[in-house]
Amino acid sequence: MSSERGHPIGEPGSLPPSGLDQLQLPQTTNGSILVRLLELSRMLVSSQNLQVVLNRALQIAVELVEAADRGSLQLLGEGGRTLRTVALFPADKPLDDVVPFLPGVGVAGTALARNQTVNIADIQSSPLFVPGAYSPRFRSILAAPLAVQGRKLGTLSLTSPHAGTFTTADENLLQLIADQAAVVIHNASLFSELRASEAAVRESEARFRSVAEKAPDIIYIIDLLHSKALFMNRPEFLGYSVAEMEASGSIFYAIHPDDRARVGQHWQLALQGDVDFCEYRVQHKQGHWEWVQSRERILSRDANGQPRELLVVLTPVTEQKAVQAALQQSEAKYRTLTEQLPLGVYRLDDEGQIIHANRTLATMLGVDRPELLLGTRLQALCADPQDMVAIQQAWATGHMNLPRSLPLQTLDGRQIWVHLTGRVITDAPGNTRYITGTIEDITTRRAAEERIRLLAAAVDSIGEGIFITNAEHDEPGPTVQFVNEAFCRMSGYSREELLGQSPVPQLVAIADWPAPGRGAPEPEGEGITVREVTRYRKDGTSYLVLWQLAPIRDAGGQITHYVSMERDITDLRRMEEQLHQWQKMEAIGRLAGGVAHDFNNVLTVIGSYTALLLHQLPLDDPLRHYVDQINKADKQASLLTNQLLQLSRQQVSQPRVFDLNQIVRDMQMMLQQFTGPDMTLQFVPEAPVALVRTEPGQMEQVILNLVINAHDAMPDGGQITIRTQVVEVADAYPQMPAGPHILLSVGDTGIGIEESVRPHIFEPFFTTKEAGKGTGLGLSTVYAIVTRSHGRIELETQPGQGTTFLLYLPQAQDPVAEEVQEQAGPDERHGSGRILLVEDDEMVRDLVLSVLRDNGYQVLTAPDGQAALRLFQQLGEPLQLLLTDVIMPGTLSGVQLAEALRARQPELAVLFISGYTDQIALHHDSVMFQRAKFVAKPFRPEKLLQAVRQLLAREA
Repeated sequence: MSSERGHPIGEPGSLPPSGLDQLQLPQTTNGSILVRLLELSRMLVSSQNLQVVLNRALQIAVELVEAADRGSLQLLGEGGRTLRTVALFPADKPLDDVVPFLPGVGVAGTALARNQTVNIADIQSSPLFVPGAYSPRFRSILAAPLAVQGRKLGTLSLTSPHAGTFTTADENLLQLIADQAAVVIHNASLFSELRASEAAVRESEARFRSVAEKAPDIIYIIDLLHSKALFMNRPEFLGYSVAEMEASGSIFYAIHPDDRARVGQHWQLALQGDVDFCEYRVQHKQGHWEWVQSRERILSRDANGQPRELLVVLTPVTEQKAVQAALQQSEAKYRTLTEQLPLGVYRLDDEGQIIHANRTLATMLGVDRPELLLGTRLQALCADPQDMVAIQQAWATGHMNLPRSLPLQTLDGRQIWVHLTGRVITDAPGNTRYITGTIEDITTRRAAEERIRLLAAAVDSIGEGIFITNAEHDEPGPTVQFVNEAFCRMSGYSREELLGQSPVPQLVAIADWPAPGRGAPEPEGEGITVREVTRYRKDGTSYLVLWQLAPIRDAGGQITHYVSMERDITDLRRMEEQLHQWQKMEAIGRLAGGVAHDFNNVLTVIGSYTALLLHQLPLDDPLRHYVDQINKADKQASLLTNQLLQLSRQQVSQPRVFDLNQIVRDMQMMLQQFTGPDMTLQFVPEAPVALVRTEPGQMEQVILNLVINAHDAMPDGGQITIRTQVVEVADAYPQMPAGPHILLSVGDTGIGIEESVRPHIFEPFFTTKEAGKGTGLGLSTVYAIVTRSHGRIELETQPGQGTTFLLYLPQAQDPVAEEVQEQAGPDERHGSGRILLVEDDEMVRDLVLSVLRDNGYQVLTAPDGQAALRLFQQLGEPLQLLLTDVIMPGTLSGVQLAEALRARQPELAVLFISGYTDQIALHHDSVMFQRAKFVAKPFRPEKLLQAVRQLLAREA
């Protein structure tokens, strides 16, 4: 065997040097074994089919080892990780069905791993037994490794169905066969590699020639020992044929004389292994010079390691040099131009780094010189990460989504807004060469645009209407140049209908705007005109506005436009009128309340003494008639004071929720009798249920007063219509909330109301009737009751066409059960108990004192609160009742007096009397009134006595 790796081992027809004399073989079979081994040796050398050789070697091994009945041959697969069976004897099943082995596992794997023959007498008891990997048909196995010069190739295995059948001689014989088979496998591998190498060389040479012939560069091989050209692929580049180039010996002599020394130095460096480019000129056969770029490599060396052949690759660069010169000239012009531009100019490489910038861009980004920007990544200056991502994606795809406005963070810490343009420059295959574009600083412009946008948004969002006209005063007059949304809403016109139009015929009364040719309105104070004018909507309706007109002047002071700002004050004026009416009614009511209070004291005395006289006079007494007349006059005067109290809102009311429809139905028969035969009364309840919260008696008075007013407005007869509806009130008025309301309307077909009379009809004591036929309190009482119920009253009338009063009352949601009236106690003529009477009016005090004493009560009197408090402090026994007026001179009112006495006697009952009933209403829900009652003036003795008895009965 040869020990040198890579050369064939063994000679044809010879055995390995070990020979049969060194093997322990059965002596009786040495001759036959030798014959079969020689046969195998010749076949191993002569056959070119490796598989046939392996099959024959396996067969001979099975036949020579008499104990064996089967055999297999395994080779290592690629990577040496598996042992795969490549031959079987007998070949009674496909090779793919044989389970592969792992090196170091099982008998075969162990033989290969140890590189020695393994003889297993009984596989079933061997630790090398691998379940499922061996056929149950054999018991003993003999495996020899296939290895050459330490290179492990595979294994050769024999099996026997009997245990312990293989001997040491069998091991030696099998190893001998395995060694010869390993030599053949090794040589076959070497021959295969040699043939592949030769084929690769031939293919490489063919490829080199093909590439050289097709290459755009000139490939030139020089024989350094003989200083001549061995090969040149394109001699026509310099106008020579192949023969002429080979005859010339070397291209060195065609090099420009001025370049030869530099080229010689370059070649010397190339021979030393220093590889670089070199540009020089070579002369064409026709005499002109061509620029080439030269690269050199050592192609081969001699036995001493000295360079033998030099490869020279020449690239023609004549056109490239011309383009480069033109480019340099263009670049110079480009730089001169960009330095003069007011825009920032940049150029980036394919990674986004600045490779060129002009001075404007440097100043913009906060540095002194453009050189300081070089290498800066433009996308890193983006203040918004989304802009950075968008630019990077655009550059990556070669599709710039520009121009683009974005914020940049400058290198000196400022943030500016810029307008960025860009273009990706690519080469022929589409690869990005560089990106170029401009950057404009738009920070100031953007701030101005933002101010304009904010101003426009503000103008469009404010409630005042704004329109701008030009200053043209000739026919057709000024035209609208701008109009905001609020003005469109107020006028009902769209922007398209107003722009470019004259506002005079569409919106403005002729008197409110200068006629064509007359000039602008006279300015008032700093050039601003302020007026209240009437505007006309698209639908023809009018509305009142507060109009402000101001001139807009150019830099020279000339008026170029007018700006008008208008605020719709229609509702404001209406509310102001209603508020004025309410305030006027409030003032009159206070006056009327004071009169009614004093009058109630007088009526209390008159009415009470009249009642006492009637109680004492016999029924047939002739004086009784006179007293009855006094009593009737007292009742009429009491009704008049009640109206005054309604007007002054000092009448105590107990509102509750009720159905207004039911009130009208209950009054319908009485109202029809009142109207007479020449008039018809119709009730139209469009609201199925008309729930309101007020006092039913007061609402009956409202309906009665309105029907009386309608009756008086139709002297020749006509129709009165009472109607209820549910309506939605959008805007709130003084003392009236917005929301769902019950609308009660009372209309007639009478004479109507003159326009001059309308502003005064709700004023107290105002009447258009003849003297003695009206007090002037009917409609003013209606107005007082409605407004006190948080409602509103309106009037629709036309002279000769009738009048309709519209009453808006807030709709109630849940009906409230009527309070059960407290039942009066038994009519006891005489009572008992100590009562403190406090009344500032002497006549009323004397009257009440007489009534109470006549009915058995012990009464103490005081003219005011301070005197009553002093008297109470002097008493030794407790009081049963405090009977006090509410409003009295001094520092203590009736309510304050009651609180002071209750502090000392908590269970004290209190009875209030007053003509100022609103003062009681202020305290009606307080703790004070848990054990108290109120009697309004004027009252009769029985009403007063009934209240006293009820309070004292509670205390008892």
